[in-house]
Amino acid sequence: MATWAELQNELEQVEPEGRGAFIAERSHRSIAEIARIYDRNILYYASGFLQKPQVPGLFTSINTEDINGYMAGVHGHDFEKGLLLILHTPGGLVESAQTIVSYIRSKYNAIDVLIPTYAMSAGTMISLACDRIIMGRQSQLGPTDPQLIVGDRPYSSHSIVGQFAEAQRDIIRNPILAHAWAPVLRSFGPALLQEARNSIAYGQNIVQNWLQRYMFSESS
Repeated sequence: MATWAELQNELEQVEPEGRGAFIAERSHRSIAEIARIYDRNILYYASGFLQKPQVPGLFTSINTEDINGYMAGVHGHDFEKGLLLILHTPGGLVESAQTIVSYIRSKYNAIDVLIPTYAMSAGTMISLACDRIIMGRQSQLGPTDPQLIVGDRPYSSHSIVGQFAEAQRDIIRNPILAHAWAPVLRSFGPALLQEARNSIAYGQNIVQNWLQRYMFSESS
């Protein structure tokens, strides 16, 4: 398999108007080779890959629109063969991850997930709903840290809870710091704190249920 630098060099030799077709052709070729070796249906989901700073996080993380892509992607599959999900994502919304898991689990009895590089947050949650996780030396999973969309940007639920806890400690230690923290806390608000706590608890609960039902079903 070509290295990233080799692929970049090849891409630079292609005229700009043909680069989209080049990437699509190379992707299809690689996925076909994986399907030949693995003998399963292949579904490739990637979000936030080479993410540009000016692109809102809402459009590059796991979100409510993604289920449409999954439905289109599995169309025509032989569901008896099972699924290999190739997953690359920085994460996203817990509710969207749950929708994706419910859908693909309704279609396939056997699901393995392949993590080429990383599947964080809600991506980790989706991985834990599969029967097996296949990773390389460089592959990464992360904490099941749900993301909340504030405006058009995703924020870590754990970081929101942690920031409020830090503000509380600082203000108890030195009340004058309340003035410094006020603009930060005002921009989030207490409702978001509770939503972050609820999201963390909800995510932990559904991941536990998925592990018991799928990956560790034979140990229970």
